[in-house]
Amino acid sequence: MLRVEVTVPMDIPDVEVIRTKITKASVLIITLESTKKGTTYQRCGR
Repeated sequence: MLRVEVTVPMDIPDVEVIRTKITKASVLIITLESTKKGTTYQRCGR
């Protein structure tokens, strides 16, 4: 079987691609994980 590789720049800051999968229905699933240690809550700023 021929293996095809496609590179897609996602330009999403502070994330790491954990895995990719193509289902039997040819759906591409990309699993991401944040590399940030924390974040600020938008409503109160903490």
